[in-house]
Amino acid sequence: MKIKYLYIAIALLVSMQATSENTIKEVAMNDTSFSGKLFASYDNTGIPEYYFSDYKCNKGNAKANRGINIRIFWDIWGNFIKVGIPDGSDLTKIDNSKFCDKDYERLHQLLINPHAGIQFYKLDEYTPAESENQYYAVDAISGATVVDASYDCIRGAVKTCYDLYKLVNGNITSFIKSNTQKLMLQNNMDENLIKLTSFIIKEEKVTSSHFNLITSEFKMNNPIAYLSSTIELARLSNYSDKSFNYWLETYFSISTDSIEKTIIYNYLIQNNHKTKSIKNYLISRKI
Repeated sequence: MKIKYLYIAIALLVSMQATSENTIKEVAMNDTSFSGKLFASYDNTGIPEYYFSDYKCNKGNAKANRGINIRIFWDIWGNFIKVGIPDGSDLTKIDNSKFCDKDYERLHQLLINPHAGIQFYKLDEYTPAESENQYYAVDAISGATVVDASYDCIRGAVKTCYDLYKLVNGNITSFIKSNTQKLMLQNNMDENLIKLTSFIIKEEKVTSSHFNLITSEFKMNNPIAYLSSTIELARLSNYSDKSFNYWLETYFSISTDSIEKTIIYNYLIQNNHKTKSIKNYLISRKI
């Protein structure tokens, strides 16, 4: 089984390099709750590879018009990938101290967790300083203790964490999934990608044998879409297989693209596959 996944990982990488041309287009949205613009990167067959949006984030306790523009990335099924920051810029705390690498990692772990305790708080009406006091002084609506809740956020940057979490895990996720579904059905895809899309749309769990059958029949026409869709199906099916994780880690080790590497990293970390190469990975913050 490991050999099969190794061959697929290598073929996937070769296919990605051969079809690396992509097109960036704005995605039309009717959701008034999302004030920004959403863009998608498409492969040469018209299938989306990932989505992103630029967001003006307050820099410490400065006024909003002095904020920095960060870029938020989602995969094609609405899962958060990463935050990109312009060269020479950094997120800061209310005392204007810069985020360190551990702060960025903690923020990332918060944003990839759709079940984080911060979702039960209401901080949007508070200033950054007030948010600090509110978040660290009271229990969440869910009844979580202050100690448990405090683990979610970065002290001195609660407002930033809260605003980004609500944006990243808000209505935009269902819109992205719906948009991908529409595009998948409109395009002429290979049979297995259609199968994957169908299972994901229906949120239908598959057995381990069925999952292995789908991956064994994979054709390399839309590699990034297939990678994200395979991971999404594994996530929906609560699929746990060491060989599958081995395949992902093998591809992770040979890929040079930060988007693909981070998609894999997010899945493996969430599934406690924390080998040395995964734990030591430093997520690129480049836009």
